[in-house]
Amino acid sequence: MVARCPIEWQQQGGIDQCYLIHNRGHSRSFTDARSYCRAHGGDLAIVGSADMRDWLVGAVAETGDVGQDAYMWVGAQLVDDTWKWIEIGIDVDTSVTAFEDTGEGNCAAFTLNGKLIKQDCSQQLKFICHRNISECAWLCLGVDGRAMVSLHASRRSIPDRPSGDPIQVPYSRNGLALSPDISRRRT
Repeated sequence: MVARCPIEWQQQGGIDQCYLIHNRGHSRSFTDARSYCRAHGGDLAIVGSADMRDWLVGAVAETGDVGQDAYMWVGAQLVDDTWKWIEIGIDVDTSVTAFEDTGEGNCAAFTLNGKLIKQDCSQQLKFICHRNISECAWLCLGVDGRAMVSLHASRRSIPDRPSGDPIQVPYSRNGLALSPDISRRRT
């Protein structure tokens, strides 16, 4: 299987991360946006390099949103008077991603000009998730072009399959149709 990003996620060239620019549907508070990202296998994005910052500026620009409509939650939050990337607990490098002179709050949103702006954490904004690239994460196309859902085995649910080994089952609008592959034993 080929490692790829889930549908609607984008890979930033040369790294093993996928990004979701969540600009459709419901805007969310910082906490709800983070919960959404975590439920989808990742967390709010970390802007740790100038290359990443510049790539995200382009990705946000592609949405067509401008001004405050382009503000998107990323994983920076004020913790004990220090701005940190909360997923990994390291300080925000303001030489890479500076803060706007305006804004108030304990959570940070990414702006179209590549800066962070302080926002109240309850503010309803769009957001950017990141996650590791994985083999056929969630929904992939099978060799016959039909959609396949990729599940990951756990030793409890399928004892003779290594934990984390992908299992593909055909996907239909009415639910999952189990494939004989799910019970195949590995040798």
